[in-house]
Amino acid sequence: MKVETTAPFRRALKSLSEPDFGLVSKALLKLPETFGHPHAHVGLRKLRGAFYELRAGLALRILFRRDADTLTLLVLGTHDEIKRFLAQL
Repeated sequence: MKVETTAPFRRALKSLSEPDFGLVSKALLKLPETFGHPHAHVGLRKLRGAFYELRAGLALRILFRRDADTLTLLVLGTHDEIKRFLAQL
């Protein structure tokens, strides 16, 4: 499974504190190998359509979309930021 990022995701990633960056990095390292394994307990859940959410710690969420064999990382933020993004679709 291939993982791609969008420009807004990369900007949000650059603005994180060092501890938060570590949490996001750790979550993302597990993503390709655990995607599709619902009992892996990595904080991954399907939202709607091709959209999924991955938790990175208590406050941070990663919204991504699955297209064939590619996972595209779209938004990095809080639960409310993810909710706002989805409402705009």
